[in-house]
Amino acid sequence: MTVRHPVESLLVSLTWLALALALPPIPWAPVLIACTTIVALAHGRVRPRLWLAALSAPAAFSALAIPPLAWNVSFDFSNAAVWTAPLRSFAASSAVLLLGLTTPISDLLSSARSARVPAPWIDLAFLLHRFAAAAVETSTTMTRAMSLRAPRASWSRQIRAAAWLSSSLFQRILARAHRSEYGLAARGVNRCVVPAPLATHFSPWRAASLLCEPAALSLAAALYESLR
Repeated sequence: MTVRHPVESLLVSLTWLALALALPPIPWAPVLIACTTIVALAHGRVRPRLWLAALSAPAAFSALAIPPLAWNVSFDFSNAAVWTAPLRSFAASSAVLLLGLTTPISDLLSSARSARVPAPWIDLAFLLHRFAAAAVETSTTMTRAMSLRAPRASWSRQIRAAAWLSSSLFQRILARAHRSEYGLAARGVNRCVVPAPLATHFSPWRAASLLCEPAALSLAAALYESLR
């Protein structure tokens, strides 16, 4: 991962997010996804396997949104209404993931504190981050335990096991979060402690160089739309 100031990463991600929301998803959403992938792999030094795994979740949600949208237009897949929302949400998700996978949460929270963001907001963001981490860890542990207990279960048993896992997952996540809260309270911690950020400084020239790619894409899109 390339070390850069959190404001630079935030500025780049917000720029790609603005393009994902402003440009027509057809044909620009696939181009935006390809651009954010190149930025994440080349500039952010994100591992390809990690990036593809992170993209799989928004890709699955976008794919699940296609059938009901196609139902509304009698499965006329040539209708742009079928693809507009899924492609736009997928492109926007890739821009948000670009920030999440290239910038530590501690740097973002420290920058927010330096910008005099109210302390309760920072505490809430930190708790949401910890809750998401606990959810991922708990879900992974439960899935591994289920697969080890019944490695050759039938399809119907797998469906029932998945339903049981989904119904009890939220309760286990809350129990894990409560244990963390009680442990911090026992140590006298009543608010989040944001670690010191990495020793980096905001560079306008570096930020401008990172914005060259979205600026070039926006110019190409404007030229393309004007020539249509």
